[in-house]
Amino acid sequence: MADAGLLTMDQVRVVLGCLERWGFVTIDGSPSRAGFGSGRGIKAGSAVTVTAHGAAAQSLWPEVVADVDERWRRRFSLQLATVLDGAGIVAGASSYDLPHGVASGWLRSNGRPATGSTSPATSIGPTLARALGAIQLAHDERSPVPLELAANVLRILDDDGVPLGRLPTLTGISRELTVQTKLLEHLGLVQLRTDGGKRLARTPAGVAAQRAHGVVLDDVEAQLAGDVAGALCSAATTILSSEAIADALRPPDGTRRSGVAAPALGRADQSATAARRTRDLVAQTELFLADPIGALPHFPMWDGNRGFGP
Repeated sequence: MADAGLLTMDQVRVVLGCLERWGFVTIDGSPSRAGFGSGRGIKAGSAVTVTAHGAAAQSLWPEVVADVDERWRRRFSLQLATVLDGAGIVAGASSYDLPHGVASGWLRSNGRPATGSTSPATSIGPTLARALGAIQLAHDERSPVPLELAANVLRILDDDGVPLGRLPTLTGISRELTVQTKLLEHLGLVQLRTDGGKRLARTPAGVAAQRAHGVVLDDVEAQLAGDVAGALCSAATTILSSEAIADALRPPDGTRRSGVAAPALGRADQSATAARRTRDLVAQTELFLADPIGALPHFPMWDGNRGFGP
C-alpha cells in the first residue's frame, strides 16, 4: 500500500487508522485491536480487509467521479480542456512518480524518482493532482519553505502582523493547519507579536523569502509548463472568475458544508468541536462562493479532518 500510494509507512498508518475508525476497513481481522482507530500497532505486514461500508464506498467511487467530471466538463468546456492539457504537460515534465491525489498537509509527497510504474490519470481530479504534485516537488527542491506554507501563510504576512484568528480566512486553510507556522518561526521568517493582540508578522528574512518564492515559482513554471504556462494560467483564471464556478463549489443539501449538523465520521454524537467545525465550514464556503480567487487556498493544504477547510 505504501509503495502503490507513494506514501511512507508512517503516512499509511495514519490513513489506515482513520479508515478503521470510520468503519471502512479492519486491521488484522480485529474490530477491537489494541490501538484501534490510530496507526499504533500497524505494521508493514498487517492485513487490511475492506468492510461492507468500505466495499459500498468503493462501488460508489467510479460513479461519483464520472458524475463530477461530466458536470465540470459541461460547465467549463474549452477552458477546462486547456487546463487539463496543460496539467498533463506539467506532470509529464516531472522527474518524480506522482500520486493521483493531492499530496499535501500531513500526506505531502516525499518524492520518488520516476520509475514509469504509476498509471496515467484518466479523470479531472487525478490529472490536476499530479500537476500540483509536480509543482510542489520542483518547488521544494529549490526552497527551504514548503510550497503549501509559502503560497498560503507566508504570502499574506506583512510587517505589522496578521491576527492569528484571521489566518484561516485569509489563507483558505483550516485553523489546525495554520499551526504549521511553527516551521516558519523555526526558519526565522516570522515572529509572533503580542502587542495589541497575537499577530504573526514577517521578519526581514521573511520579506526576502516572499521575494524568493516568486522567483522559484517562475523557475518551476519555466521548467514544467514552458510555452503552455500562459494559456494554462489564463484558462484557470477564467474558470475561477466565471459565474458557473459558484455551482461547482456550492455544497449539496444535507452536507456539513451546507450547514447540516452531523457527527464526525466514526462518532455517534456530534461534539461541541464538530459543531464548531461545521460553523467554520459554512462560513468558509460562503467566502469561497463570494470570491473564489481571493478566498481559495493558493495551494491545496489537506487536513485529515476536513479537506483543506477549517
